Formats: sequence, structure tokens, C-alpha cells
Amino acid sequence: MMLRVGKSESIDQTKFDTYFRRILESGVVTNHGQLVRELETKICEFVGVKHCVVVCNATVAIQVVAIVLGLRGKRVIVPSFTFPATAHALAWIGAEPLFVDVDLSTHNIDARSIESSDLNDASAIVAVNLWGRPCDIVALDELSNAAGIPVIYDSAHAFGVAVDGRRIGTFGRAEVFSFHATKFFSTGEGGAIVTDDDALAESCRQVINFGAGVSGGDLVGTNAKMNEISAAFGLTMFDEIERMRDRNRFIYQVFKGALRMITGVEVIEMDAPGVEQTYHYMLIEVDGVIRDDLVRWLSDDGVACKRYFCPPCSELPPYASTARACSNSVSLSKRLVSLPMGAQMDSRAIDHVCGSIERFMKL
Repeated sequence: MMLRVGKSESIDQTKFDTYFRRILESGVVTNHGQLVRELETKICEFVGVKHCVVVCNATVAIQVVAIVLGLRGKRVIVPSFTFPATAHALAWIGAEPLFVDVDLSTHNIDARSIESSDLNDASAIVAVNLWGRPCDIVALDELSNAAGIPVIYDSAHAFGVAVDGRRIGTFGRAEVFSFHATKFFSTGEGGAIVTDDDALAESCRQVINFGAGVSGGDLVGTNAKMNEISAAFGLTMFDEIERMRDRNRFIYQVFKGALRMITGVEVIEMDAPGVEQTYHYMLIEVDGVIRDDLVRWLSDDGVACKRYFCPPCSELPPYASTARACSNSVSLSKRLVSLPMGAQMDSRAIDHVCGSIERFMKL
């Protein structure tokens, strides 16, 4: 029997029940139980990193890393085109997001848009590997080294992705994953901090456990621990990673072939040289004049589609009055549509989605 995790994935209930029985037998439901430790070990081995600290969600993961790196009260460079949690997590701990624009072709932070004055003002860069497509890591490393500030990667979309044989999770000072129910790899709700920095990992472990063991400094602890039941979901899903990747790749290729036959629709390319993708996202661009009408049309036709990210972070009320204009982010926010992916998609469902888009484009 398969147990539903989120909208897109299912896991083997028999395997999950085995882990759940271990929880009951141990009597440990939270507080760094055995399954949490096993999940951290598996993630380290899979990613190829020294340390993994699993937490209750990725938003808190960003906050914990920012606190440990002393970013409270500091300015942090962030792409405007990202989920609001990236910026909100920083603002919540008293850091100030300094928004920069993204590249129109990659949708990731554009290193060329980061000015020397930004680097002088900022204490860190938070770069987002959007849709699982890797940032320009080389360019960001050069900026980081020149300015003497760390790069933190928000890799909420990128667990399982690799670049030239090296997994996302092994770059920058630290990376953060999301294991929300909508992600490629899920614990239902959860996240992780991964790093090769021994001191950073130890401080993160202390901060997520109310600051236990922290001596001196200004680190303030919180409760960010992952529970054993979420870890059981994650451990169960590990055996499904390659199957999910293969299925996603097939769905993406079928989608791409059909959508490219429709005039006025541009498919966002997920394949790139040297990149091993998870194909968890299926996005298209259309003319901004008709995008919202297309989303309404698809929704009325039973298609679970979304706009991303509309408006971009730099235009959200908490930031709009002081943020600079990010024209590429605004342009993308008016043209992108995310289409449904995952276990519920088969040839019939794909035909329905593409047929609905084609009918709309012919109106």
C-alpha cells in the first residue's frame, strides 16, 4: 500500500510502518532520536558532505545559519525572484535583505547585478538554486572571495541535483534544503542545513536545541528540531529517489514535446550540460498580457497551476518602499506559469493540460 505524503508523492506504507514501530518501541518521538540521526547520516552520504543538521523546516534553517554567522542587524544580498520565505527568514531575525535582480534565462541571482557598493554594505550572499537549476557558482565564489563574505545557498528546490558530478549541498559556507510535502524529497514538513564547516555545524546543533551548550557570544537558541515521525517519512522516501527522478524525467519530456507544438508557449528548459536534474518543476512562459487569464482558464478546467513569484520579493509590502527596482524579476513574475508534476500525472493528465492550454491560445 502507498501512503500519500503531499500532492505529488506517495511512499511505501509497509516501510513507513516499520519505522513507526521503532518509534513506539523506543518511546522517543523527538529530541534527536535514532531516526533523525539515521536520516542525517543518509543525507550526508547522499550529498557528499560532512555535516547535516535536520530541522523542522527550511525557513528556520535559514534563520539558524544566519544567527550562527552573526547576520542579525546586517545587510544580506538576496535575489528578488524567490519565494518570500527566503527574505522573510532573514528579516525575522533582524537582518536586512538587499535585493538584486536575476538573470532572465536562468531565473537565478545575476552576479552581474551585484554592485561593488552592495558587496561593501553586505555581510553575506544568500543565493537561490531556483527550480533546481544551479546558480553561477563560480561567479558567486569569486564575489565571495573578493568581498570576504560567505555565500549561503537556499537550495529548497535542489535536493538531489548535481553539477559536474558534485551534488548541490556541497557549495558555499552552507546550504539549506526544504523537505516540505511539495518538494522532490519530503519528510512531510522539514528541512536541513548541510556544511563541511565543523564549527558552523556544531553551533547550528546547539541553536536548534534552545541554545543548549552555547557558551559566550550572542547566540540565542530556539526549538528547530525535527521529530522522529518526519524522519521516518524521509527514511522511507530515500529508497524512492531514483524512481521518482526517472518518472519526473519522463513526464517532463512528454510535457515538453507537447507544449513546444503550441504557438505562444515557451517551455522553461531544465536540462543543462553537466547538470543532473530531478525534473520536479514544469514551467512555461507566456505573454504577460494573457498570463493571468491563462491561469484562470486552467484553474477553471481543473488544472492545478500557479503563478511564480507574483509579485517578486522586492515589491512585497515589507520591502517595496526601500528596495531597488528589479526589472527582470518583475518581468518573470508576469509571464511564468507552473504546471502540475508528480505521481498524479500520466499521459491522459498531460494531454488534458496541454489540450487546455492549446484551446486557450487559439481563442
